[in-house]
Amino acid sequence: MAFRLVFTEYFDKDVKALDNSVKIHLKRLYDKIEENPRRFKPLKGDANVFRLRILNFRLTYKVAGC
Repeated sequence: MAFRLVFTEYFDKDVKALDNSVKIHLKRLYDKIEENPRRFKPLKGDANVFRLRILNFRLTYKVAGC
């Protein structure tokens, strides 16, 4: 099953403010998330919300529609 990432306007705004090194890490993770969105650690209490660390930041995302 192919997945696609959909970003909120808040996410886009926050990413624009980040350093380029963080943006490079994000791009690598986008590809991994699209390939298999359930590969990272789930949040407790919600099986469809996952989290991962990117340097000093934490990214949380929700898998919908599956």
